[in-house]
Amino acid sequence: MGFNDKPTRPLRILSVIETLGRGGAEIALLNLLVALKARDHECELSVLFPPYDLKAEFEARGIRVHQLALSHRWNLIQGVTRLGRVIRNGKFDVVHAHLVVAGFYAARTRMVLLKPIRVVSLQTIGYESYPANTLWRRWRKAMDAMLMRNCVDGRVGVSIAVARHYRHYLRLDDVEVIPNVISIERVIRDATMTISALLSQCGLYGKDYIIMPGRLVPEKGHLVALHALSHLKRHGVCPCLIILGSGPQEVMIQRQIHEMDLEGQVRLLPPMVQSELFPLIEKARFVLQSSTHEGFSIITAEAQALGVPVVATRVGAIPEIVVDGETGLLVDPDDDKALAEAIAKMWQHPEWRNKMGSAGRQRMKSRFSRENIALCWESYYLKLITRNTGSPNAIC
Repeated sequence: MGFNDKPTRPLRILSVIETLGRGGAEIALLNLLVALKARDHECELSVLFPPYDLKAEFEARGIRVHQLALSHRWNLIQGVTRLGRVIRNGKFDVVHAHLVVAGFYAARTRMVLLKPIRVVSLQTIGYESYPANTLWRRWRKAMDAMLMRNCVDGRVGVSIAVARHYRHYLRLDDVEVIPNVISIERVIRDATMTISALLSQCGLYGKDYIIMPGRLVPEKGHLVALHALSHLKRHGVCPCLIILGSGPQEVMIQRQIHEMDLEGQVRLLPPMVQSELFPLIEKARFVLQSSTHEGFSIITAEAQALGVPVVATRVGAIPEIVVDGETGLLVDPDDDKALAEAIAKMWQHPEWRNKMGSAGRQRMKSRFSRENIALCWESYYLKLITRNTGSPNAIC
């Protein structure tokens, strides 16, 4: 079946997610639901709690958004009741939860509703970056494992690394792999706007620069990147870096920029909507990602879709997205000297940009297009519906 061949049975699909902030999982979900709607499936979305930053973008594409507005992240009675009401009233064929907390609530609704089928998309490798080393985390891990085994019909990792992670930590033996959607056409279309004013404001108009988008959290490795730049500066190599994002490490990153005397070459900017971010990426020499843990890394895939190479760490799913020496350069995590060497190589060989960028764009088109991934999900949903064995385990 091709993407233009409409399904014999359009499905009613309710997606569930924690929040609608401007993160990778939320963007991937938007891309997926747009692709599924293009195949005549009816898609709605339940959001457990604020923020709802992307609500207007979902609704502009005809996706109804239910704000459940839980008073607390773990208000189980409120969450199960409100989500259960949406499921019951909507008469959905599929409830598809994205990320573990949303999966927790979707699974718990089986206490009151046996149908429809429930699927969880697993996006992170959180048990490595946040190990179960406290009583609360051990309880959560045990509950996650129980619910995933007994109250969910399908478990899917967005990468081989994520699937392997949950097979190991939750002892799940049936985690399939379906990658995130990278909406190539939208990425390229959004990159057509002018960014002259923004570059002038940053003092970068007419200059080459590196860009590093992402939340300002420890697992994104911003401090390692700053140490790498400090090392390069001592050797007379001073590339300009734009860091885009917000998060709990913002103050620390600002302080490190000052203490390392990098204020002349590093700009820290707030998060941007994609229509502003993509043109900034497209003009960059390359994208930098120095993560210590990464479930998928939407930004590295989007950069390559824009024809921009990547310098990144060899963690999680990044080696599944970036081909070392072909679409970018990979180094081991937490190694600022190796990262500095890779940055210097890419910075000092501008001719690599076109060759690696072109290879990356072709790879994204073939592996992560919305058409291919939408067909994979449609087939998976229908397989689960067909084989659904009925009543879940009574422990739910």
